[in-house]
Amino acid sequence: MQIRSRGNGNAPVLLQQLRSMSSVTTSIPGPIPAAPMRKSLSIPKVSICIFIGVFTGQHAAKRLAAFLEETEMFVPEDEDD
Repeated sequence: MQIRSRGNGNAPVLLQQLRSMSSVTTSIPGPIPAAPMRKSLSIPKVSICIFIGVFTGQHAAKRLAAFLEETEMFVPEDEDD
């Protein structure tokens, strides 16, 4: 918003500027908005998620293999070569 005075010396009149289409959808006026902020610690977060997933998967697989051997659904046999 700008305050401008009239040419005849009367009190200032408040004039509103026209809003561009880009300012309707973004907070920064202009055709190209600024690059988004990067989140910090993204690599450690991904590493922790992968570690937890792998650890949980190996634990579940080990328990399932023990269950299958216990119920004799799957018993590893030595191959005769």
